[in-house]
Amino acid sequence: MEENIIHHRHILLYYFKKGKQKFIEKFVMFMGMMP
Repeated sequence: MEENIIHHRHILLYYFKKGKQKFIEKFVMFMGMMP
């Protein structure tokens, strides 16, 4: 279970470093869709 959490955290960190700009754009778009 702990391994899974660490693995997920590693993936999130990787994607965040890899495409921070794209992530922010998608996040802003997602927030814009919410009421």
